[in-house]
Amino acid sequence: MPKVPTHLTILFADIGGSTRLYATLGDAEARRITGEYIAHFIEEVHAAGGNVVKTIGDEIMCTFASTDDALDAAVAIVKAVDDGATAGVGVHIGAHAGPVVLEKGDVFGDTVNVAARIVTLANDGEVLVTRQVVDLLTPDRKALTRLINRRSVRGKEEKVEIYSVVAPQDDMLTTLNFGAIDDSSGCEQSVLAVRIGDVEITLDADHPTATIGRHAASDLVLPDPGASRQHARLELRHGKFYLCDLSTNGTVLRIHDEAPTFLRREEAILVGSGRFGLSCYPETEPATPISFEVKSDSADPDGWGA
Repeated sequence: MPKVPTHLTILFADIGGSTRLYATLGDAEARRITGEYIAHFIEEVHAAGGNVVKTIGDEIMCTFASTDDALDAAVAIVKAVDDGATAGVGVHIGAHAGPVVLEKGDVFGDTVNVAARIVTLANDGEVLVTRQVVDLLTPDRKALTRLINRRSVRGKEEKVEIYSVVAPQDDMLTTLNFGAIDDSSGCEQSVLAVRIGDVEITLDADHPTATIGRHAASDLVLPDPGASRQHARLELRHGKFYLCDLSTNGTVLRIHDEAPTFLRREEAILVGSGRFGLSCYPETEPATPISFEVKSDSADPDGWGA
């Protein structure tokens, strides 16, 4: 008798930085720390009404009948990691909703495969969900999501719309509507290089986002007490790079030699080269300046499409 599909939200939560823990702390201590985090994840999933299907290394796979419950669990898991504050440990989460097949305590189907792909796209401290999840959320939780990308996912013919979840304490972020987002518009040639001292990261079509802040799981870590744990985010959208301030104290941006722009819960397009500083004012130099340079053969040099 064929299995009857059931509609569920599938959530994966994966510990980031575990490889580094094993290398620096040794197997036993690293396993103890990651085991404690996994236990916290399971508690939050159960508290939100979800079911833990299995653990896969340093990752858990969960199911939820309610997308609201899944979102609540995701936010709680990220907070649990932040509160734990183990150096170098982070968590990234991905979720997708749709029909699944339940068999012998496990879950199968395309929905599971897409959710497993989405979690690999998330940075530490980030929750990514698909349009199918967002469409099922109640208005108050839907307000915590914003579209960041539309991209191809292995095994799917159509592109998948991906949304980032903003933590409730950060829900004052100004969301500017720049139209549809599509990562197939020639942005393969777009590269953003961002440097703090001797540390440099790059954003491109394969790595379209990065986080900056005090938290050890950030892609660029600033030990500045004035910076927020998750202070700013860099995003590649539709062939253009955006600096998004997520903080209370704000970010100052200078493009070329132009007058500085002060961002607070706002975002701006990065073009050419320049620098920005976290938690400072336009008339002062940042304690830790961050430089950037956009290198692109296809992006509009003025930063706007025709």
